[in-house]
Amino acid sequence: MVASRKPLCTTLLVAALVVPGLSGCAGTTAATSASRQTGLVEEFVEQLKREDDEAEHQELVSLREMHQEAQEQAREQELGTG
Repeated sequence: MVASRKPLCTTLLVAALVVPGLSGCAGTTAATSASRQTGLVEEFVEQLKREDDEAEHQELVSLREMHQEAQEQAREQELGTG
């Protein structure tokens, strides 16, 4: 009886180690895949932050220019009427 269990246990052990690797459910593959996805998500978030910061900077520059133009026009009107 013991002799017949040994090949069965060996076969089950090999199957337990091989099947997850073949199906893509192995621990290292999943961890690697998750870390790659995390890296991609972090890169995407960083890109969005950069684009948002650039858009905000452009908006501030535009507002500053509009404010300066309004001040210049006000000064010109004061000089013209004054």
